[in-house]
Amino acid sequence: MIEDVPSNQTVLGALLEKTGIECDFAGTGAEARALLRSRIYDFMFLDIQLPDANGADLAAEIMNLLPESHILAVSAQVSQEVRCACGAAGVKEFIPKPVEPADLYSKLARLTEPRLDSIARLLDHDELKISSYFQQLDSECEAWEQALRLMAEASDNERLARLHHQMKNAIRQLGLWKLDLTLDQLREALTNGKTVEIEELLTTALRLLARVRQLTGEKCLSTSSR
Repeated sequence: MIEDVPSNQTVLGALLEKTGIECDFAGTGAEARALLRSRIYDFMFLDIQLPDANGADLAAEIMNLLPESHILAVSAQVSQEVRCACGAAGVKEFIPKPVEPADLYSKLARLTEPRLDSIARLLDHDELKISSYFQQLDSECEAWEQALRLMAEASDNERLARLHHQMKNAIRQLGLWKLDLTLDQLREALTNGKTVEIEELLTTALRLLARVRQLTGEKCLSTSSR
């Protein structure tokens, strides 16, 4: 989160914590650039008016460095000119201040959907290859669902770590950051024997995989009907 007012950091950080997102904070453009040299971020919440940087210009820098990241502008400046500048810089969503939780969560939800179009680009829009990929992914997701249930019941963290590694390629290709985070948290809960957390995290992981299967099934139908 790139925001120079500490109280704003606190409020937005608390809202994001409810979604499972872990935040790093930068109060200036210089601090943000320093963080970006050491870590890769899935989301960036960017104030447009910073003490040492124009937010739209900084967004363009970030997109050049991390083109797969999602930038959300958080600003009291809501003019069409500001919105256009942000959009041109690669900002995916615009969240006006004061932040309304429902607005924040609905825009996050749009950005957390599996990025199925990335597969089309990866496979040069070859319909047969795309359809084959999604059929394979659906079978893999079904197998992962069954394996997750068994590993959680058996508290088999070692096998879960191996399964998580097997899933990493699809996670990265489809932008499944929430699933990745949930599996990390599930492994930690298994290590610490936190039964309630294990059940909740397993439910979340299975729900996310079910959503992937739903969308890939729709994509297969769409591809085969052309």
